[in-house]
Amino acid sequence: MTISLDAGDWKPQSLEPTEHELLTLSNELGSAMLGFNRADWEIGVDDEWWITCYLPKAFIDALVADIRNSHIYSMRLGLKLQGLYTTDPFSYRGDLFIRPDRKDNTIAIPDMATGFVRSINFTSTPRDLRKPEPAEPVEPEYEDTPPNPDPMAVAIASLGAQVEQMRNTFKWIASFIVLALIFAAGK
Repeated sequence: MTISLDAGDWKPQSLEPTEHELLTLSNELGSAMLGFNRADWEIGVDDEWWITCYLPKAFIDALVADIRNSHIYSMRLGLKLQGLYTTDPFSYRGDLFIRPDRKDNTIAIPDMATGFVRSINFTSTPRDLRKPEPAEPVEPEYEDTPPNPDPMAVAIASLGAQVEQMRNTFKWIASFIVLALIFAAGK
């Protein structure tokens, strides 16, 4: 399923809430559409459900800023849609269906379910709002003696030092041989 949140000019249908809306805490935050695209082997796409929500630009801008700053961990949308049918209207576990095409009553290109965004819930990353306490320096506590080093690590370090000494010795000997050859060639 693809979900897209787009900026759009959204104005609620009525500025004054009705008595029913006040009792049900109805709030329309933006418009929403649910649709279905059939698979098309020619362009290589599978069957896909999609939701598009049009929300105020200021909300989208604030949402993008919070996501870029890693302040939002997850998001949940609540939609109220018309033209959506279910096998079990009293449970969320029923299968959902959208209306077939009104022109020819086929499911090749079904109608879209349209409606409103009713709620948007965010989960933010955990934050500690307490003032940090100054950290006290902690000295490592050893028993009577420090722990013994790994014998393999000591042997490898010793071998590396010996190889470096042999390399330096070889450079000096090679330098003297080159000088002797230059001196012998000059006579």
